[in-house]
Amino acid sequence: MNSAPSGPDGSGTFASQGYNLVGKADGTTGFTQPTDQTGTIANPLDARLDPAGLQNNGGPTQTVGLLANSPAINRGDPAAPPQDQRGYGRVGVPDVGAFEFGGGAPHPSFFTGEVSLGNGVYYLQFPNGTPFGYYAYLTDPRFIYHFDMGYEYWFDANDGHSGIFFYDFASNHFFYTSPSFPFPYLYDFSLNTVLYYYPDPNNPGRYTTNPRYFYNFATGQIITM
Repeated sequence: MNSAPSGPDGSGTFASQGYNLVGKADGTTGFTQPTDQTGTIANPLDARLDPAGLQNNGGPTQTVGLLANSPAINRGDPAAPPQDQRGYGRVGVPDVGAFEFGGGAPHPSFFTGEVSLGNGVYYLQFPNGTPFGYYAYLTDPRFIYHFDMGYEYWFDANDGHSGIFFYDFASNHFFYTSPSFPFPYLYDFSLNTVLYYYPDPNNPGRYTTNPRYFYNFATGQIITM
């Protein structure tokens, strides 16, 4: 924080295009657009930033978060990019600055076409007609609970094929799959082989669970995990 005795947040003339938040604008001129928010040394405008300061809030760079009652929330430029600096999605009117309060984590293209069934449950079927199945996102949206596979933590493969990596909590293995690999074929990095995850013959759109059955292409055997 700048704590100079005068003009602590700036000095000189600015050509404002609006949507600025200046806590102490003494010593500056130009922040006169209707969408500018300014305070003074005598009556500063508190941006209500996260007191933890610059930290990892997700995304490739560190950011300073906003508190729930920050005047930056919903006071940004409506023409701002659809994601904040972290790559998180905007919520309604953009917020001022690099951090979107309540912004959604980037959503990998693997989940394109998912359908919300209500109560936090989603169903995904790929364009080739193969079902991924039923699942729900947890508080951290990178965690999903798949109704058949169990708990999975995803990493976007960013491979141009809508690929995704799953850390599978039931087996402690890492999997790779994609709509074109295609799922239910999985590459298991722990076993160094391709697996085929067997559907449940008695429940269309579902897969085997408790136990889960896989065909191991390296051994030619059916295994459970």
